[in-house]
Amino acid sequence: MSSGIMDSDVTILDVLRKQGLQTVTQLSDVLSVTGTAVRQRLTRLLAEGYIERTAVRPERGRPYHQYALTTKGRRRSGQNFADLAIALWDEIRAIEDPDVCQGLMQRVSRRLAEMYTDQVQGEDMSQRLNALTDLFADRRLPIRVDLSGELP
Repeated sequence: MSSGIMDSDVTILDVLRKQGLQTVTQLSDVLSVTGTAVRQRLTRLLAEGYIERTAVRPERGRPYHQYALTTKGRRRSGQNFADLAIALWDEIRAIEDPDVCQGLMQRVSRRLAEMYTDQVQGEDMSQRLNALTDLFADRRLPIRVDLSGELP
């Protein structure tokens, strides 16, 4: 994440992107958290410039605030690539030509190795696999290393 923004904040950005203007009460209901928790998250997002607040003064009843994404917030909330990754993976698995599929998987593997090589350190394979496990855990991608078998 960028400085000042937490995973729980990204959830609010996603709700605002999908549902538009929201009040604290609406966000509290959608997220199943207290109004205080929502306000804390909104304060962080306002300070970072991801959302804006508009005062609404109805003819009857108390005034309230509605929250919406700013341009910066729309850009940030659009960085959830999980759906895209799933769709791409499904399409890769559907490739019938084994040579095409293998070539594509090798290119993807090389690209990922280039991205992570500096972050995966260790003196032996076991240490490097543990470092890779930690790296993916930080990205909320749980993996497990099984050292009991032989390599393929």
